[in-house]
Amino acid sequence: MSDNDYVPVRRPYVKLTFKRRDAFFLALERLGNVTAAADYVGVSRVTLYKAREKNPDVAEAWDMAQDRFNAKLEEELHERIFEGVERPIYQRGELVGHEKVKSDRLLEVALRARMPDKYSERLAAKLEHSGSAGVLVVPGAMDMAAWMEKFGGAKPTPEDKPE
Repeated sequence: MSDNDYVPVRRPYVKLTFKRRDAFFLALERLGNVTAAADYVGVSRVTLYKAREKNPDVAEAWDMAQDRFNAKLEEELHERIFEGVERPIYQRGELVGHEKVKSDRLLEVALRARMPDKYSERLAAKLEHSGSAGVLVVPGAMDMAAWMEKFGGAKPTPEDKPE
């Protein structure tokens, strides 16, 4: 057998006991990933998803575990945006101190997620069709006169000339 041959590994069936089920929910809350939590408790994902499908209490506990993980993510996001995280400061290879750094990028992502109408980069566009040609209309775009005034009338300067 060569290294390129894939041989699926089939786990022996492990019964989903109440103890394993509860351990799965705790692992899911801590890890935030179904596959990792299933591996941690030694039960197949298929068995867990079947239990979720059959039992509304399992589905509710599963959702609650994911909600608690999501709350931890939001807590970490809040801390990194508003309080910052400590980063080491080195000078000439020597640690000379620490600084608190806030994340502008995470703030931007959070604003886009919570207020997409206001902070999204996406532009609404529609295609108007009349006869054989279509025209793309983008709200908020410059009209031709404004574009020409802003960009079209500029003359090259000596600084623009390549050397």
